[in-house]
Amino acid sequence: MDRIAQALKRAREDNTLNMDNNTLVDRTSQISSVTPPPIPIRSLTVADTILRKNKILCGYDNDPIVDAYRLLRTRVLRQMSANNRRSIGITSTSAQEGKSVTAINLGIAIAMESEHKAIVVDTDLRHPTTHKYFGLQLKSGINDYLSGTTPFEELLVSPGIEGFAILPCIEPIPGAPELLKSAKMHELVSNLKKSFPEHTIIYDLPPALIGDDAVAFSSLVDAMILVIEDGATDKQRLKETKDLLSDANLIGTVLNKVSSTKSNSKNYYY
Repeated sequence: MDRIAQALKRAREDNTLNMDNNTLVDRTSQISSVTPPPIPIRSLTVADTILRKNKILCGYDNDPIVDAYRLLRTRVLRQMSANNRRSIGITSTSAQEGKSVTAINLGIAIAMESEHKAIVVDTDLRHPTTHKYFGLQLKSGINDYLSGTTPFEELLVSPGIEGFAILPCIEPIPGAPELLKSAKMHELVSNLKKSFPEHTIIYDLPPALIGDDAVAFSSLVDAMILVIEDGATDKQRLKETKDLLSDANLIGTVLNKVSSTKSNSKNYYY
């Protein structure tokens, strides 16, 4: 009996036992409702000349490209918020169609919107380029997280844009298709969502037709966007890509690299 009395005394002191009805207090809802503390993100300065050279949105003031991405942002956020979605995968049919710059500019456009933030994750592990658009010389990236040597929090970088950050991949990774489907990558997707509940997380994925990377990863995100190049994307390859993504939540297609003579906001459609 002494041991029982001591256990009850400890329970009272821990405030984990309700002595009026002799039942344990459930604190699960209290814990889950707590907002995680903000994670500090390292900020670096990027010259406007580099941004303009690489067609990055924040390097321009009044330009049709800004209006086009604002329209894209509005349409994406409308669809995402209506269904409580927060993560997007961006792919293309083939290389060089502009998916990476689209992912970056969409993220920046979202961050420019009041009360919105965005993170672009370079998950094109075969051919990573995200950090290069900002001219950043970085020593570590998602490569180090997947190898288990560095927490993802230490790899996030903001190129001096409020509410916007990237999680870079520094160099091509051997075995990229397997890593993209690994438990460690699943863990990263989950942790980003939990750690940044106010952010839209955008994943720059490999082209859909070079392997099963983008198709497999599509099950980890809330929505997918397909980027195609004006006058270059083959109709048959486009059909094949859409067929591959038939089970994904493909919310729209972005027509990219439109010539200046045809360029206007209507070239971004859903």
